Amino acid sequence: MTAFADLPTLVLGPLAGRPEADWHKAPPGKWSPAQIVEHLAIGLEWSAQRFEERRARDPMVRRPRSVAQRLGYFLVMRVGWVPSGAEAPAQSRPAEHPDPAAAERRFRE
Repeated sequence: MTAFADLPTLVLGPLAGRPEADWHKAPPGKWSPAQIVEHLAIGLEWSAQRFEERRARDPMVRRPRSVAQRLGYFLVMRVGWVPSGAEAPAQSRPAEHPDPAAAERRFRE
């Protein structure tokens, strides 16, 4: 990915033209593609809201990260390891069976 504008192709490209049933296929205990798209849409909406809220305030001052935060960042962002049992915040969890068209529309918006 080279630009934010590439996100729709990256996320939705593999699902293009696929039947609705494929959007809901998932291994036991894992999210389906429809749930992942909805979760990403929620995250993008939250980010956009926070960016807008921050515009009205003074610039942020970065506080130093703790050792645990630095280790967590390294493991998740650099190594790609996510601890088992880690869950998304309740407000960002997708519906059990989201409508694929609605999830795609929300993501694109």
